[in-house]
Amino acid sequence: MLRGLFGKQKTLQPKEIELLLKMVLVDRDPASITTEGFKVVSDVLDYDQTIFQVKNTLTRDEVLYQLRGKELEVYFPYELSLYRGATSLVGLGLVRNMQTLKFRVPESMVQDEHRGAYRVSKFPDKPTVTFSTNSFDLLKAALADVSMTGAGVRLDPRWSMSGISLKRGLVVLIDLRINNELRISTSAEIRYLAGNKMGLQFQELPQEAKSSLYRFIVKQRREEQRAMVESQKKIAAMETSEKSLSGVSRPVVLEKPSGKPTALVAGEQKDWYESLYGALNRKFNVLHCSTSVTDVRNHLELKPHLILYEINRQDLEGLTQLKRLASLTPAGTVRMFYGREVAPETVERLIDDAGESKAVVDLNKFKVLFLFKAVDGYYMKKTPHQTS
Repeated sequence: MLRGLFGKQKTLQPKEIELLLKMVLVDRDPASITTEGFKVVSDVLDYDQTIFQVKNTLTRDEVLYQLRGKELEVYFPYELSLYRGATSLVGLGLVRNMQTLKFRVPESMVQDEHRGAYRVSKFPDKPTVTFSTNSFDLLKAALADVSMTGAGVRLDPRWSMSGISLKRGLVVLIDLRINNELRISTSAEIRYLAGNKMGLQFQELPQEAKSSLYRFIVKQRREEQRAMVESQKKIAAMETSEKSLSGVSRPVVLEKPSGKPTALVAGEQKDWYESLYGALNRKFNVLHCSTSVTDVRNHLELKPHLILYEINRQDLEGLTQLKRLASLTPAGTVRMFYGREVAPETVERLIDDAGESKAVVDLNKFKVLFLFKAVDGYYMKKTPHQTS
């Protein structure tokens, strides 16, 4: 399975994505979330079928203006490959007392770079490169980068390329010593020449050298990813420090709005949420949170246009608690309720004095299209002039 998933296969299906997420979570690998002009790299802290969570290192404004409602892509690393898929922000969370960002797991993913194509350009030790040509020239060079398929080297500028008859297509014998444990001696073809930089493609690596090089590249890649995450954390800490010293926040560059209004679904039943997501996603940027007061308040920071509260209990005490939670809805935000097998007396207790019974949606009574029409119709009635 692993060979098929992380070798030749270039498109991942849901079961394979599930395996990938589990491995990323175990290895604590960072994920990259990108949109046009913005990128966040952070550790994956949790995964649960349709949702994965990464540590939140962003400011409120960055979440609000750079991620909310935008078309996002996520990149998951595994060994020597990156896997890319479409995602969207679905809410905020808390994992092991760390604030998180919740994203939807991509429905499909593609391999973004081929296994073995990743090049290491930073080395703990100082590698040495020696190679010889068919003209019996013996040359030394510095190693610029290395991958499973080849290496880039830089000749000493005192050497003349033309004087030693180097050209594209020429096969040379190369001895590459990356560290005390890793040495590669093989033939390689010159693929390009640019100034004193030369690109070499290995013709055939011995199995032992191939295995050692593979382990080295995997290790270096993970260390580089960790360094990148730590660098972003330091930058974020410096910006926070500057803000606290100056008392003035940095201006936020606002991207063009997505045009979708935001719908926040506050509930505990995942299948109910999935039903609403499937119905509303065509028009709304759908976020999700629990029914805890703290979670709802945190998500109100994302300025939803519509909030749907789950009717979990229909007894008097449960409905009283639900109305208290719904009282958090800010002015200008449309409020609705949803559930299954909603009793008529429940509707009467939840609707406003104006008698808006359409504010309560029974998921059992609507298929996807009609569920969308029911929610969107009420939303448009309450905000007839809303454009964003």
